[in-house]
Amino acid sequence: MINPKIIEAAVLNKNISIDLICKYIESVAVLKIKGVCFPSSFVNIVQLRECIEEYSYRGNFDVIGVVGYPNGDTSMSSKLSEVSDLCGFSTIIDIVLNPVYIQSGMWNFVRGEMIEIFLSTNAEVRWIIETPTLTNEQIISVTNLILETGGNIKTASGTKGGTKVEHVALIHSLISSSGKSAFIKAASGINTPQDAAALVIAGAKILGCSTPSKLF
Repeated sequence: MINPKIIEAAVLNKNISIDLICKYIESVAVLKIKGVCFPSSFVNIVQLRECIEEYSYRGNFDVIGVVGYPNGDTSMSSKLSEVSDLCGFSTIIDIVLNPVYIQSGMWNFVRGEMIEIFLSTNAEVRWIIETPTLTNEQIISVTNLILETGGNIKTASGTKGGTKVEHVALIHSLISSSGKSAFIKAASGINTPQDAAALVIAGAKILGCSTPSKLF
């Protein structure tokens, strides 16, 4: 059985009502999972903020802000504004790195984006790199850059395809070889206990799943 304390749920669909969002949060809180991911915009809606705070206390889960969701191609100032909104609300931030920079091999721009964000927050940072859209060579390059610069790695946002076991294994091998303490959050396409177990065996420390009840 998968340990619920390695699972993070997500409520990233912005096309539903506040009441439905709160019902979802209540439903996952009882599972005693590790955390729940929210768009940064939620902190500016008082009713949602209060709902998240109440159920995170009841369910003892981490409140995780998501920045640059879903495409990661927003401006640096926009991402920094989102990070600022999450200050004092989220102790963990999942940030979608700019895919144009990664696809174009613009590694100095990727590094610059990471450094700017690091300097703006004390939160734990996980970089979303969208492995379903990348070649192995691109995954190696961006992983090595993250290991050099700092932070942890999240494989996908959930909007560009599912995470592959072989990609998690590749990233894990790079982390192990580096001697760094970074970890992997595997997310997207995790629909069964078997999916979850395979990713954990491959090296994932945390699993992101919007319907965590499927994993038990």
